[in-house]
Amino acid sequence: MSTQPKLGRISSIRDRVEDTLSAHRNELISLLSRINENFVLELDFEPFNATFPRPTRSASIGNGVQFLNRHLSSIMFHNKDSLQPLLDFLRVHKYKGHVSMLCYALLIK
Repeated sequence: MSTQPKLGRISSIRDRVEDTLSAHRNELISLLSRINENFVLELDFEPFNATFPRPTRSASIGNGVQFLNRHLSSIMFHNKDSLQPLLDFLRVHKYKGHVSMLCYALLIK
């Protein structure tokens, strides 16, 4: 589970879902009963992105695509092995039998 104490900061608690839900069942029910129309309870379990990069500066909030592009391009250009999957991806995109994403010089290598 994650909480966001302030903009750009997320605190995560990692535990077995079954244990957590059963241990805190009464607290969750109490919390749900106090919620009115002005507030929304959001449970975000995020099982697939525990190691995914998160923006830490408040200026990055709301610019998720730009943040991820910078993060991924930084990794890609600092590690030469990261470029091969990108090149393979671009090679397979064809239009009427012609590779449309790369110049000929890159195709023959």
